[in-house]
Amino acid sequence: MCSESRIDCGSAAYVYDLEYCLQCPYRSSAPLVSDDHSPRAALMTTPTTRSDLSVVLPCLNEAETLRACLTRIEETCTNASIDAEIVVADNASTDGSREIAMSSSARLVEVSQRGYGNAIRGGIAASTGQYIIVGDADCSYDFSEIPKYLARLRNGYDLVMGCRRPTGGGQILPGAMPLTHRWIGNPLFTKLLRGWYGSPVNDVFCGLRGFSREFYDGIRWEESGMTFAVEMVIRAAQTGAATTEIPITLYPDERTVHGPHLSTLRDGWRTLRYILSQYLLRGGVPVTRQPSARRETASPIPVDTDLMVS
Repeated sequence: MCSESRIDCGSAAYVYDLEYCLQCPYRSSAPLVSDDHSPRAALMTTPTTRSDLSVVLPCLNEAETLRACLTRIEETCTNASIDAEIVVADNASTDGSREIAMSSSARLVEVSQRGYGNAIRGGIAASTGQYIIVGDADCSYDFSEIPKYLARLRNGYDLVMGCRRPTGGGQILPGAMPLTHRWIGNPLFTKLLRGWYGSPVNDVFCGLRGFSREFYDGIRWEESGMTFAVEMVIRAAQTGAATTEIPITLYPDERTVHGPHLSTLRDGWRTLRYILSQYLLRGGVPVTRQPSARRETASPIPVDTDLMVS
């Protein structure tokens, strides 16, 4: 029994905590029991090697679109000769999503603690890649953009955000985003993060993003729900992480059985409350830290002072 992750791996060998448990050669597929800061995850299939890239898909009843996303990712990585693994972080789906993942080349990770952030964190904990790309499994993103993200990460960037908004060169197709999100919520929250924290991003909620494992492992993550997306951008700004954007296109969600998991009022209020609380508790001044060798090779995108909040 591991003294740190409390996983019964069938060996007396010491292994690391939940976020590093994949380094243990004796780890089995037994459920991981986490503390209050890490989502529980049961590894349904076990990796045998470490990958250059891990593509993590949070999943909650995405049977209609999951297979198409997996196929596109597989084709893209094969055509670009990318050493990648696909991790489906399932958050208690009941519509056959698990079976679809298990019948593909992807690895299925069951995350019992509900929440968008929990699903992503659980999937990352089970991944092996030096670089990680996260994307929604609803066919709203074009996964053929993966090579562009990976190229930026290899060039030394810590965080590579997609930008769907025209202000950052992106495009939102008709019907792809609710009008209140497009014209009120996303612009407001993005402006707050740019003004208060000096973040260079133009689309704080973009669900297609990539980051290095070095950056991810250097943060103590706290958020379990939709606010995890905002937490990542704030932490990147506070720690001086090298951040860049890639203009992308947002396509209409292809699901018909159910709509988006994001709730406009509930998640909007939680996001605003989180941004305010972090600013009041920690302030918006970036935390000074010694830049890594990777970070020194990257040039963060400039902040548009016209969008700063006074």
